[in-house]
Amino acid sequence: ELASALRAAEEAGGLNAMGSLLATRIDEDIEAGIEAGIPKGVERGRAEGLEQGLEQGLEQGLEQGLERGLERGLEQGLARERALLAHQASRKFGAGTGSRLAALLAEVADAERLTEIGDLVIDCADGAELLARVEEAAQGE
Repeated sequence: ELASALRAAEEAGGLNAMGSLLATRIDEDIEAGIEAGIPKGVERGRAEGLEQGLEQGLEQGLEQGLERGLERGLEQGLARERALLAHQASRKFGAGTGSRLAALLAEVADAERLTEIGDLVIDCADGAELLARVEEAAQGE
């Protein structure tokens, strides 16, 4: 192909014509390469973008899932502790005290505060004292 192109260039006018022919041929090859490369580049870019997007999405999803799971677990733990304290107060002081304590505990979201109330269930001599001390502590917050 190159030999026939050289002969054609010589016949058409020498080296200038040959240079022009080669330049045209190079331009055509570059254009064909670009046309062939663009779809491949676009496809590769899409694949890389999709992979990166999936990685980021999974990472964010895991973080959000862990946060929600921890929040739910903490709330369930607090709810169990509230229920246990109300049950203990019912066993020690009667069902009425347990029910009233349960209502007071519904607003308590601090684990340390629930521990302090657990100590009061043990330390108080009667249900009236327990409820008064829990109400007093709730007003002081």
